[in-house]
Amino acid sequence: MLKKTIISLMLVSTVMSWSYATFKMFAPTEEPSTNVASMEEFITTSQMLNARAMPNPEAENIVFYYDNDEDSDYVIDQILCLVARDLGLSSTYELPFKFMVVSELEYVTASKLKSEYGFSSFPAFVAYEADDEGVLHPVSALEYDVEKPFTRSEVKSWLETNTSVEFE
Repeated sequence: MLKKTIISLMLVSTVMSWSYATFKMFAPTEEPSTNVASMEEFITTSQMLNARAMPNPEAENIVFYYDNDEDSDYVIDQILCLVARDLGLSSTYELPFKFMVVSELEYVTASKLKSEYGFSSFPAFVAYEADDEGVLHPVSALEYDVEKPFTRSEVKSWLETNTSVEFE
């Protein structure tokens, strides 16, 4: 009886060890992205937008999204992945805009977001343009709506209109 118990324990520990090793071996690795902005960069950008002057007066395109949000994940992983593939890019983060993770802004009212940043819901694609004095103003925004999610063709159209990207 003792022999059966020892053999059973050895078998269970072997199976558990193999399972753990297999899990570790096939676990996904996180790919570092170079142009995903932190909340500090968002606050700096928002302070510059509030001050209405940028040191480098150029147009800027920003994707605002929540981290670990179903809608944001859909837009980035599904739509933008296909758009990047249509452009022949290897990664979504090579597209011509900055990604801003704004999960901490969950409780900011939509009217405040609209008046200060040019959009009212997440995820949102926003194009900012600087005037002669270097003041950034929202020019165009494409906002996600749960009732009517935007499509790949809408994102492509927005990119062609607001960036230098051209699709075939």
